[in-house]
Amino acid sequence: FKRRPDPVWLEWWLRMQLRLSEEQALLSDLDALSTAKLGSGTTGLRPIRWEYAGVAIEHLIQARLIAKGYCVSTPSIDSGYDLIVDWKGVLNRLQIRSSSHAQRNKDSKTSYYRIKANAAGIGNWSVLAVFIVTEDVLYLIPWDVVKDVHTLAIPIGNPSKFDDYKENYNILQTTH
Repeated sequence: FKRRPDPVWLEWWLRMQLRLSEEQALLSDLDALSTAKLGSGTTGLRPIRWEYAGVAIEHLIQARLIAKGYCVSTPSIDSGYDLIVDWKGVLNRLQIRSSSHAQRNKDSKTSYYRIKANAAGIGNWSVLAVFIVTEDVLYLIPWDVVKDVHTLAIPIGNPSKFDDYKENYNILQTTH
């Protein structure tokens, strides 16, 4: 039988899949083999497709949650959420979003990450998991905090109304 991968190793491996910036738009030698297995092509180094990056981020978040003692499942059908997280019988449905590109506000010098929440009546999820790739930060935001928000703006280097949800895994220990 195959040994289950260690969550720390799995997180490292997934980080390697996501490590290149968009400006480079090429995969490293380590990533080329994985990308070929995912079906992106076998000749030369090619950009990783966004769908694959999204799947890798889902697995990265899964590995982090498992390492912290949560039981994580994936829905067997397309359901409007990405993961089901169980903490001692408390279930939450996670919708995962990510951003790796900062945007600058034209009117000020503030840079921020923009995340499409689609919270207004779409999805049936209970917690929005926002992963900022370049900062290596995960925000776990309950639905009721963003229920009327279409797009989140998380500023870089400035306080944010979402700071209470930054790396706050305890959010998943109560039902939302």
